[in-house]
Parts: sequence; structure tokens; C-alpha cells
Amino acid sequence: MGIVTTIGQIGHVAGQGLALVAPSALRNRLEQPRYEVLLMDKPVQLRRYDPQLVAEVSGHGDRETTVRKLYPILQDFIAAAHRPGPEIEPTTPMEHAPLSLSQAGDATTGVTHRLRFVMPSDWTLETLPRPKDDRIRIRTLPERMVAALTFDGAPDDAAIQRHEPELRAWLAAQGMAAEGECEFAYYDPPVTPDALRLNEVRLEVG
Repeated sequence: MGIVTTIGQIGHVAGQGLALVAPSALRNRLEQPRYEVLLMDKPVQLRRYDPQLVAEVSGHGDRETTVRKLYPILQDFIAAAHRPGPEIEPTTPMEHAPLSLSQAGDATTGVTHRLRFVMPSDWTLETLPRPKDDRIRIRTLPERMVAALTFDGAPDDAAIQRHEPELRAWLAAQGMAAEGECEFAYYDPPVTPDALRLNEVRLEVG
């Protein structure tokens, strides 16, 4: 899987080393969105997320190619590459959602994809630097309840398509209804060995 993730934000050799031998230590160095665990049934958690300030961008095409194109747009904003103001501290995970689905073999094609980073908690909608790139959307997500299924390994199309039905079946067994499309969370960069990668499939719960 060639998706570029938070290691591009770290920008130093230490981060690369941790991604190879101790990815959990690298994750622990980065802020993650705040949530309360309401129910744990491994590998699934039901969570209530606090409101989140996010920067997101959307594009159309196959999953991996589109994410590769979208990521630098967000990275430039975070790194203050084309705007005034300070850099923004990196967070994890990178969140990705295909907003409409069309399947061909074992890959999703012809899909609109949304890529998102949650902004660090010390920023507000009023204080966050404004992007110069009008493709970037800044908005606040309301408090929401989310079911998340955690899995290890490369988050390729086959893995995503295998785990999404598992999560939907778990929700159905709990008598809960999912809202909207499935989201995916990628915690580790592609240099991380597949066996050490941490990913999630998520569904918002009504």
C-alpha cells in the first residue's frame, strides 16, 4: 500500500526509525482525536468523539492514486508551505472516506474520496491559519458516535472490503444502524512493516 501518511509530517530520521521498529512509539508522540469508549468488543470499539476541528480535501479517482494526490495538499497547509502563519503540529491517524462506491474486481474506482486530518486541540476555528488553497475545507465536526474495527496489516483494497462487512454485521447484531459511508483510518506510514501497521474501519452510528 503506497499511501503517504503522518511520517511525511514528522520530517526527520528519528520518525522514520520509529516507524520501522516501534510504530506504537511514533503514534504516541502524535496527538490523536479525543473520544470516550462506550463499548469494547475486540476488535470493535463503540466511541463517542468530541467535536473535532478538521482540514479536509476531496478528489475523484481510484483510492490509492487519489489519496497520493490529495495528501500533499493537506501537508502543504500543515507545513505552512503556501500561507502565512505557523506550522501546525501533526496528528494521527489520517482519515479517509470514499463518498460514493463503484467496484471493479477487488478495487474501488470512479470514487470521490475525502482525506482529512484532525487539527491539534490547541487550535480553534478562530485561531487556525486560513488555507490559501481553496480546495481545502476547514470545518468543525459535531460530537458523534462511531464504531471502529481495528486491524493490522497493509490497508489495501482487499483488507478494507473484508473488514467493512464485519463491522456492519457487528452493528446489526447490536441493533444499531450505521449512517453514511464507511471511513478508514491509517495510523502508520508505508515504511512500517505490514505486520506492525495499525488501521481502522469506522462507521458513524445514528
